[in-house]
Amino acid sequence: MPSFCVRLVLLLALIPQTIWADEREDRFFAAARRGELPGVTEALQAGVPVNAKTRYGVTALTYASRHGHAEVVKALLEAGAEVNVADSFYHGTPLSAAAFEGHAEVVRLLLKHGAKNLDGALENAIYSGSVEVVQMILNAGDVRPQTVRSAMRLAESLQKNDLLEQLKAKHGEGPEPLAIPTAMLESYVGEYASDRGGEYEVRFENGALHIGRKGGAPVLVEATDPTTFLYFDLKFSFVVQEGRPLTLVRQVANDILRFERVASPNGDDLTHTPDSSDSPLASESSALANWPQFRGAGAVGVADGQNPPTRWDVPKNQNVRWKTPIPGLAHSCPIVWGDKVFVTTAVRLNGEAKVRTGVYGDVDSVDDDSPHAWRVYCLHKTTGEILWERTAQEGVPRVKRHPKSSQANCTPATDGEHVVAFFASEGLYCFDVDGKLLWKKDLGVLDSGWFFDPDMQWGFASSPIIYQGLVIVQCDIQKNSYLAAYRLSDGVEVWRTPRDEIPTWCTPTLCETSAGPQLVTGGTMFARAYNPVTGEELWRLADHSEIAIPTPFYASGLIYVASGYRPIKPIYAIRPTARGDISLKDNATSNEHIVWSRHWGGPYTPTPLVYGDYLYVCDNDGILTCYAAKTGKQVYRHRVRNGGAASFSASPVAADGRIYLPSEEGVMVVVRAGPKCEVLSANPLGEECLASPAISEGLMIVRTKDHVVAVGENRVAE
Repeated sequence: MPSFCVRLVLLLALIPQTIWADEREDRFFAAARRGELPGVTEALQAGVPVNAKTRYGVTALTYASRHGHAEVVKALLEAGAEVNVADSFYHGTPLSAAAFEGHAEVVRLLLKHGAKNLDGALENAIYSGSVEVVQMILNAGDVRPQTVRSAMRLAESLQKNDLLEQLKAKHGEGPEPLAIPTAMLESYVGEYASDRGGEYEVRFENGALHIGRKGGAPVLVEATDPTTFLYFDLKFSFVVQEGRPLTLVRQVANDILRFERVASPNGDDLTHTPDSSDSPLASESSALANWPQFRGAGAVGVADGQNPPTRWDVPKNQNVRWKTPIPGLAHSCPIVWGDKVFVTTAVRLNGEAKVRTGVYGDVDSVDDDSPHAWRVYCLHKTTGEILWERTAQEGVPRVKRHPKSSQANCTPATDGEHVVAFFASEGLYCFDVDGKLLWKKDLGVLDSGWFFDPDMQWGFASSPIIYQGLVIVQCDIQKNSYLAAYRLSDGVEVWRTPRDEIPTWCTPTLCETSAGPQLVTGGTMFARAYNPVTGEELWRLADHSEIAIPTPFYASGLIYVASGYRPIKPIYAIRPTARGDISLKDNATSNEHIVWSRHWGGPYTPTPLVYGDYLYVCDNDGILTCYAAKTGKQVYRHRVRNGGAASFSASPVAADGRIYLPSEEGVMVVVRAGPKCEVLSANPLGEECLASPAISEGLMIVRTKDHVVAVGENRVAE
């Protein structure tokens, strides 16, 4: 017994030390990010390894370098920090991180201590626009001739003439490009995909080869031989057999990925004969006038029988039923019940909150440090008249937002008697449909942001749903993520289920399946289904994007889950009878629980849509891909950038044989449903639009930047 007690005491003594070690590393990384030299020094003295790494291989030196904290960088280097370490996700080094932000003093320190990767750092320095940083990198050592040409092309495309002149002064016009026969370059054109995820497009434009990730901007590459091409520190090689390119090999440092050819050059429209018949109206969604939550009941986004318009022009007042100004900035979507429309907003009380649209990769936060008012509006569906307005909360936002985000991203939910508005860190509120506040709950700080750098806050976006007297919220945040249900009548917590998740922006969905109700959630670690009454987990599925945004849903007898960021961009079609761990093994694409899947093709932001026999996936850059919903076979792929539409964040909806695709630029593209992509119209909204529309009784109700607009056929406003 004494020996057992001793072992028990020793075991218990080890547990808090392990926890404390994790906490010490967290504090160490946080201090490095924030430039807190005493915190960094204290952590090192307490025994935290100077080269400790996060889950993604990021060190304190990389954090401090990215944020420009020269004193911390110097201290870490003197303590033995590895200067050429690269993270395991983006393969970035401290030098490339500092160069991207234009931190000249940090770049100087890193170069002095032997920083390499000059090619990648030069690319980032061009983006930063810092003449001083570019000059230091050019003077630090030999830069490959191909890198110089790439730098010149990039500086020219970004219209950074001062940097272009600097490059020319150092290297002249650069070396002449290697001459490759045009026929050989054209043979490389097509699409290439990897089983590990991701897809590349190869194009031949203006006499040169361009390579880029699907959905991203292709870059001009420089040839070193007929099959090898460089872009800064990226190396692309084509494996050719019998004169036919079969594989694209991409190398960054020691990371090598192979992308097999999946499509020959055929323009933007890659059309195949579908397995199923053309029956776009075979939807399981009933023709209800209510649109009670994000993307309507069950998040399916289908409203057959509601007859929304096909053509309109808001600036010209064509087919506009009403247009009501709503103050503030919000990306929450309108919802409808009966003759009422509900929307939420966040009003900056001192000046205007701005949003930056377009396809870009900015990870920074907007510091909304002035007071805001979080409000709920109720409008009359027929006239647009504001029936009531309520302020739920006022104060300075507790969390920053992304430049494309807002302080009111969560779409409200209603059951016809209650209206639930979720303002994330500013609270969860329940009103009756006449505007009386029934209850409110402070859920604390809900910090969603960049998984790679927790100081980059992007704002919360998961919307609440209502099910059998419960309000259910999915709170995937930097620490202590959870799923919870609150009693709709009084806000009392009924159950809470912890989730091992990094931040996501997915809305949970109540799926009324043939195997019973399931609460399905997206995620990075796992997509999961729960018993909605108890919060008990039913099944889980691994392998998803590091940033999960699209909402799962149930249609055509299957549960669809998708996401579209690195390292994979998967789509899964899951049987409702799934239970336990249903993850795929050994590169399989199906099992007894998963009917079909794709490792690439999932959307980054918009939730996919199943309508009739087809699954429609819209990328952020406006490429619409149609799959056979039951098999996953690609039917077509078409670019729908019509009428000025270029970037897409809102989710598509469908009704009466048509697919509606709202663009950030404020143009809604309408496409005929079915196995061939036919664009019917491109309809101006007059303002930016990042919210998914609602459909009800002949109306398409759209939330634009400053208004809620209802458009409908057969009426022209005077």
